[in-house]
This record gives sequence, C-alpha cells and structure tokens, in this order.
Amino acid sequence: MRADEQNREDVKVKRDEWNATQPDMDSAKLVFLDESSVNTAATRLYGRGLNGERVNDHVPEAHIESTTIRICSIVGGKEKKESITGGEN
Repeated sequence: MRADEQNREDVKVKRDEWNATQPDMDSAKLVFLDESSVNTAATRLYGRGLNGERVNDHVPEAHIESTTIRICSIVGGKEKKESITGGEN
C-alpha cells in the first residue's frame, strides 16, 4: 500500500522535480535519521492455546515506560545513537 496523496498531480510534479535533482546531489552530505519507540504497555492481552485450553503467562507490572531510540547515519558509516527514556513529541 501507499499513500493516496501520491496520485495527486501536485505531488507527482514535486516528486518528479525531486527525482531530477538527485543525480547532482553530493551523497556525502546526506543524513539519514531513524526514530523508533517501544513501551511496556505493548503486552498482548490475549494468547492462543490448544482448543479448550486456557493460556496462562506473566507480564511485567503496569509501570508504563517508553523509550525512544534515534540513529543518525551518514554515508561512510559514521553514526550517532541516542536512547531517551520517556516519550518524545
């Protein structure tokens, strides 16, 4: 699937303009940023068991905590990693 906005004419024009400028870009100046987040509230509430049998397991106490992880990479292998306790807006 992809965003429906990609079918709009103004978005197609901007994408074509962007693609036309890429061959002239200096790849050494590109920076790639990835951000992800995890929290302890993501525990599944239901499980699957054999027919007619209950599923019993344990989960952490409900101290809901979030951790945000960021990685910034540039061409050539240099990276900066950052882990933040708590959510980020």
